[in-house]
Amino acid sequence: MKKFEEIKLASELDLKSFEKERLKFRTKEIRRKVIVFSLAGILAIILAFIFLPKNWYYLFLSIFGISLSIWVLLSKKADNYKNYFKTIVLKNFFKQVDNSILYEGLKMMAASNFKKSGFLHGGYTYYYGNDYFYSKIDNISFDFSDIYIKFGTGRYSQVIFDGKFFIIDIKRKIDAEIIILPNVLQKKMGQLGKTMQRNTWNGLDKQTCNNEEFNKEYIIYSNTPEKISETLSPRLQSLMLDLKSKHKHSFYLSFREGLMFLGISNKTNNLKADINKSLLKPDTYKQYYDYFNSNFELIKKIVTVVEQEKVKF
Repeated sequence: MKKFEEIKLASELDLKSFEKERLKFRTKEIRRKVIVFSLAGILAIILAFIFLPKNWYYLFLSIFGISLSIWVLLSKKADNYKNYFKTIVLKNFFKQVDNSILYEGLKMMAASNFKKSGFLHGGYTYYYGNDYFYSKIDNISFDFSDIYIKFGTGRYSQVIFDGKFFIIDIKRKIDAEIIILPNVLQKKMGQLGKTMQRNTWNGLDKQTCNNEEFNKEYIIYSNTPEKISETLSPRLQSLMLDLKSKHKHSFYLSFREGLMFLGISNKTNNLKADINKSLLKPDTYKQYYDYFNSNFELIKKIVTVVEQEKVKF
């Protein structure tokens, strides 16, 4: 993978064409806002003659409701720049970072893959995602995307997962099925939360390791307890604890069907299209490079430990 300084943005990407399109979209966006506020002003004058001085409340409610309806109808056009930015600008940029990178900004990891990880117990009501990546760098094959999963509707809904989900193809053969989840209940409710933990998860029994600090932060599920110490080595435990402490996010990890699955609940949108940012400036692209590179370095660090090679953390 190239360093950011090695990417010749001006010669490898058609920046002038990108910027020309951005300015077109921004002009349309400004016109859209002018139309909305102009229509709202006209409606305010018309409704003032109808309602005043009878009822200020209905006047305000009518103006707000109509303005909101107009805004929603016109805001669909604002998605056009996001689509262009992700499918053209970012897709071409990441191809220059490394030729193996496939970026599909409007796609996501399939729900079947998330279920395969074992992170999900039961069903869900809503599954959404975007910013899908696939790549093979330094002999590490991986793909990931942002995923949002919710169960239920309205006030009774619950967010099951909101973050990045990875599938990593590891060389080491692991003859075990292990799921490691964040120990949310015990962290929030102490001993009571510990007693409320599920004894089984997707057909696997709850296990513990010899590291009490790790047992407080994570729950382990497996039907082969004798294999846990081989896979979940002290170095991997230390790495997971260190990552959680450093990044302040919940981490999920599992080994199933010859693959390693990783989930990071971080609720971020790092690849957001900003219509006000120039596409001629290198700094605009630097943040997107850093996003991919930080994810790759994290994957590389975990894979290195799992493969029982030396790593500094």
